[in-house]
Amino acid sequence: MSPFKIYFVVVFLVNIALGISVFATNHRRTANQLYSFLSVIAAFWLSSNWTILTASDANTAQMGIKYATAIAIFIPASCHLLRLAILYPLERWSRIIYRARYLLVACMAVSILCFSEYFILEVRLPNSNSSQVPEPVYGWAYLVFTALFIGMVLSLLISFRRDRVNLLGFQRIELDFITMGYSLALLTGTACGLIVNIVTGSSQTVPMANTTSILALTLIVSYGIATKRILGIATIFRNIIAYTLLTCYLLVLYFFILHGSSWLLNKMHLSWMAVPHVLSTLAVAFSMSPAHGKLQKVSALLVATKSMNVADAMKKAGNIFQAVSTKRALQDQFTRLLARVLGSESITVLLSSDTSFVQSFPLPPPSETGLQVQLSDAVTRLLEKNKEPLCKDSLIRTRNTSDVAEAIRILEQLSTNVAVGVFFKAKLIGVVLFGPKKNGAIYDKTEQDALQILCNQFAVALENARLYTEMQDNKIRNDIM
Repeated sequence: MSPFKIYFVVVFLVNIALGISVFATNHRRTANQLYSFLSVIAAFWLSSNWTILTASDANTAQMGIKYATAIAIFIPASCHLLRLAILYPLERWSRIIYRARYLLVACMAVSILCFSEYFILEVRLPNSNSSQVPEPVYGWAYLVFTALFIGMVLSLLISFRRDRVNLLGFQRIELDFITMGYSLALLTGTACGLIVNIVTGSSQTVPMANTTSILALTLIVSYGIATKRILGIATIFRNIIAYTLLTCYLLVLYFFILHGSSWLLNKMHLSWMAVPHVLSTLAVAFSMSPAHGKLQKVSALLVATKSMNVADAMKKAGNIFQAVSTKRALQDQFTRLLARVLGSESITVLLSSDTSFVQSFPLPPPSETGLQVQLSDAVTRLLEKNKEPLCKDSLIRTRNTSDVAEAIRILEQLSTNVAVGVFFKAKLIGVVLFGPKKNGAIYDKTEQDALQILCNQFAVALENARLYTEMQDNKIRNDIM
């Protein structure tokens, strides 16, 4: 089996595995169901391409090409269904399909056109001196298919851009990932599959381009649809740029030292062949860590993000925690810092009492009881069990158990996007509730991890503040006596 065929089989298996895993993550969610539909469409499309690659006669190859093209038109339609599932998260898939009925009818018409006699005139099988990909000779119907396909692509990209303006939070980030996966897949598939085929009259780039485009589409969209704790698009691009620059730098450094030391040894008439490789490896090993830090800063300048500056927030929080003060002053300074670096609309601190966590900061009006979370609530149970923040939108994307459903309901009642546990000596002593961000962005994985660390440090500072307050009270009591 050729390397390309092995790669083809791997992509097929990855696509099936992603479809099953995304569906199992939350099989009741419409977006997960429609992603599985996209995975099935991609599997049929890959199977048709496999028929083309392994065809032993012209009729089999021609039928495989017709099926592959007829199925390909439903891939952008599947992305459109995913888009509708994000726009209307409470609707069932049958209603989503009804909303896209005109597009699906157009896809059916184009699909039927692919089986007409005007689509493929003949197929030329490869011989021993040519490539292993069958070469179809297309008729005028292929140009119609190409025009309609590109029209669907452009219209969907315009729809993605228009819808993004009206979405907030996880709906926006999910649409961003679908747009990114869809754009990369179409950039690869359309450029190398359709346009190159028309310009050059050769189909040799089509199989590899199409297979790679499907892999990009399924991987990126599955991450955006099903990942529980997601990174923002800008953060991912920044990491990609940083590691790309790091890879290029290390390769250049390795080959420069390798050839430079080899040239020097040749000039000295020495035959120590292992020395250049050892020197190059040592140079790469010792320069990797400092280069990574500097290139991360470079990528941060190239790609600006609106997420919190974790290092700066940690430093400022440390200064606040070291300045031992009263509990009220500590909570005030800590919440002000988080509101500034995160851009949150509201931050509420709940501390433990006898049977619940009650609002400690800001203090509710005298006529109100303030926010409360019972010790027996699902929010408390999940925080103690997982020791990580609870994000309402992330819970929606996970398997819908009774605890998850109850936690979502409680967080919605509290108008909270993220609840972070405050742990002292592995015991939950408080909960910090974060409302939505003012700019509509999400609390991504990096921010949630940083918030959990900060809240654990906040627990130690609260205990120090309690001891400080007791000491002050004892001092006042002694002075009075």
